[in-house]
Amino acid sequence: MKPFRPILKVLFWLILVFSLVLGTISFLLYQFKDKIIATLVGELNKELNTKVVVEKIDIDFWETFPNVSLEFNKIKMRGSFLGDNSHLLLADKILLSFNLLDVYYGKYKISKTIIENADIHLVIREDGQNNFTVLNPSEDTVKTNSSVSFNLEEITLKKVRILFENRINHQVYDLFCSKGEANFLANNKSWGVKVGGDFFVHKINIDKHDYLASREIKLNTSITYDGHTDYYKVEPSDIFIGSSLFNLEGKFGVNSGQDIVLALTGKETTIQTIVALLPKDISQQLGIYKSEGNIYFKGVIKGKVDSHFAPEAVFDFGCKNSSFFHPDLSKKIENISFTGKYSNGKKSLGEYSYLHLNDVQGSIDGRTFTSDLEVRNFLNPYIKFNFNGSFKLGSLKQIFKFETLESLEGELKTDLFFEGYKKDLDHKNTLEKVSSYGNLEIDNCSFRTKGNHFSVQNLSTQFSFDNKAIYLHELTAKAQGQDIRLKGNLYHYLMYMAGSSNELEGELQLFATNLDLEKLLILPEKGSVGNAGQNASIIPKEGKFYFQCDVKRVSYKKFSSSNVTGRVYLHQNVISTSNISMKSGGGNFRFDGKLDFTNPNISLFTGNAKCKDVNVDSVLYMFDNFGQKFLTQNNLKGQITMDADLYVPLDNQNHIFTKGLKTLLNISIKNGELNNFEPMQKLARFVDAKELSNIRFSELKNTIRIEKEVIYIPEMEIKSNLNTVGIIGTHSFAGDMDYKLRVSLKNFKKKDPDAVFGAIKEEGTNTTLFLTIKGSADNCVVAYDKQAVKDKVKDSWKKEKEEFKSLFKTSSPIQKEKKKAVEVNEEEEISID
Repeated sequence: MKPFRPILKVLFWLILVFSLVLGTISFLLYQFKDKIIATLVGELNKELNTKVVVEKIDIDFWETFPNVSLEFNKIKMRGSFLGDNSHLLLADKILLSFNLLDVYYGKYKISKTIIENADIHLVIREDGQNNFTVLNPSEDTVKTNSSVSFNLEEITLKKVRILFENRINHQVYDLFCSKGEANFLANNKSWGVKVGGDFFVHKINIDKHDYLASREIKLNTSITYDGHTDYYKVEPSDIFIGSSLFNLEGKFGVNSGQDIVLALTGKETTIQTIVALLPKDISQQLGIYKSEGNIYFKGVIKGKVDSHFAPEAVFDFGCKNSSFFHPDLSKKIENISFTGKYSNGKKSLGEYSYLHLNDVQGSIDGRTFTSDLEVRNFLNPYIKFNFNGSFKLGSLKQIFKFETLESLEGELKTDLFFEGYKKDLDHKNTLEKVSSYGNLEIDNCSFRTKGNHFSVQNLSTQFSFDNKAIYLHELTAKAQGQDIRLKGNLYHYLMYMAGSSNELEGELQLFATNLDLEKLLILPEKGSVGNAGQNASIIPKEGKFYFQCDVKRVSYKKFSSSNVTGRVYLHQNVISTSNISMKSGGGNFRFDGKLDFTNPNISLFTGNAKCKDVNVDSVLYMFDNFGQKFLTQNNLKGQITMDADLYVPLDNQNHIFTKGLKTLLNISIKNGELNNFEPMQKLARFVDAKELSNIRFSELKNTIRIEKEVIYIPEMEIKSNLNTVGIIGTHSFAGDMDYKLRVSLKNFKKKDPDAVFGAIKEEGTNTTLFLTIKGSADNCVVAYDKQAVKDKVKDSWKKEKEEFKSLFKTSSPIQKEKKKAVEVNEEEEISID
């Protein structure tokens, strides 16, 4: 321990002396504090030509030790514009540091400035005047007759926001410096500033476009201003954006007629840093993509300062053996090489602007492509483009995110060329001015849509195109497991791709052996309206597509037909048909109509159907007995010839919505049979007949109406193997019956004469019995009809039939308010002649 005692004694005396010195200095500063502050503030006021308000001034010794600092708290400094009260500087604290010996000699040389928690707002007005020339003019900033001198070669910035507005050329620079250093030198009308540090760019706005928004940068730059020539000079400066380095140098003036020459060179750059230099609306879309490899960037901005035109900007850029990729995807565009050049045009006129991409090469999953692009005149773009390559469709889906598809596989080969003005794509009569041609080949493609899960497999096709149309030579595929073959043309595709028209139009021939429409016509699921992700479509809603069909067999639920030909038109979620003919049910069908599925909950089929010599039980079976259970395929047989007007709503499960069903059926049934028909079975207690369960007739004709779940049967006569029966009435889908019958009495069971009084009419040798059937199918009452108002009933039902027929053919099926047809009054007792 003894060897260390001398050392400890020395340390003790050093500390004691040092403490005494510091104490003495602190005492002297305290004693002369007011004099020092008064002297410095007085000299500062002489140097400044603007008003400064300070809440508190103090002397600080410890923060800038060994120097002494004059500490200003809560400072407000106005700019140098006369009559303008806006602030140039707002700061929480500013320290002006000077040497300790200056206190003794009374000469104060400001050697260092520290600015903390401040806002600096620099403005250059339209007339070229600025608000930051705040020092009084002098031949030299160091005055020999002054006790205070300024040497601002060391300025420290801590949490300082700098907002610079150049209103001459519409530029705004909004930066935040977390930590930085600046040097400022001034001599007469000239000054220079050197800045280095870490900055956060809120935005750089040039001509209403935001650049480098919300980006962190490192800056090391030096700018001088020559007050005699009004030119700013940028010495070689380094700007770090992320890991990329850019070098900037040149000169520029801010007055009209002055020159601007600035050179910007990128070194070790990436796609994301180059994208950051683009306007914000573009950089936000492209900024998610990343790059690897050598990318270069070099640009020059030069021209004259003009209130109407910006200088011309010319940039050369390119890459070699690079890759681009999306961080959320596993796919990369690899081996990218290209050279490019961009200019905003002389005087920034869009008509002289251009973009060139030359010798573009790359690969995706081992599939290569090449391309060239030239765009001239951004006001009226002239585009020249060629592309050749092959791709895996699954790779394209991953890269470009096709939102409507759940899956996509296959191979694509392309050879494309386009040249022309974009404006010529806006009208059909100017398309001839455009040169467009090429070939595409898709092989072994399969895809599945989202939501409705429409699937296609084994799709292969070859097609060519020009400026008028895409020519589909042949397409084969399995759609929902069904083989189809297509040929045809697709028109207006260029206008559609250019966004000038949504009227994509196709004319196709459809060939198939077997089509199940229930699988092909996948309707929206309930509640999916407005949700594209749940019910996506690969066919544009505004598109118009014509299909000439030639199909061997078509089915839809229970409906089945063969040799189907005709024309189908698809537009705005409506499928229309014309001249559709087919064989079904042992006879011939023909119909025209449309299926509208724009409403996700209720689809609507309207149209006219005709058939000839079709088995009636087959018709009832295929159309689910038209939604009723009164007369089914088990009750009625024969060959039907029919002309039907149809209004058939379908729910989201493709079931008939019977409450809205409307049909008008003009029917003729030959060689018919009425089997186990409930109303006829009820006659057993009045008519001597052993074969009421099987009534045969040669022909039956009538016009039957179905509306609001009620079947209306006008007066008709059935001449059967048993007798002649006349019938008129209604039958609801719920089973409620209201019928009037007249029955010849050749098989009449003898009853109490008093019971049948008024219900029998005798004409010569013919005797007719009048009956009523009312109630439900399970509980109906058959009674004698004694009112004998036959002529009135007959005329009423004929009138109703004609009115309803006219109404059905002239009124819109979807019209909310409809005329009411004449209906049978269930309260009225009716006799039948």
